[in-house]
Amino acid sequence: MDSKKFQIEVLQRLTAIEATLKSIDYKAISDKINEEDKRITQLEDKVQSHSEKISKIESNGSWLWKTVAASLIVALLGLIIKM
Repeated sequence: MDSKKFQIEVLQRLTAIEATLKSIDYKAISDKINEEDKRITQLEDKVQSHSEKISKIESNGSWLWKTVAASLIVALLGLIIKM
């Protein structure tokens, strides 16, 4: 008898699982995943673009400091020569 009750319980649970699986809209889930994948790709492209812009800004900043340092050195040499 115990075995019969166990089999009935297993069948009921399997039926509940099957009903749950049938109610899931896999197409909608797949569409949502594809949409999110596209958004991630777009964000990765933006990150790459911003990274390149930051590199350019950093190199411009480096160029600016070198120019300022060189102009100060030239100014100091000019003062020294004038004396």
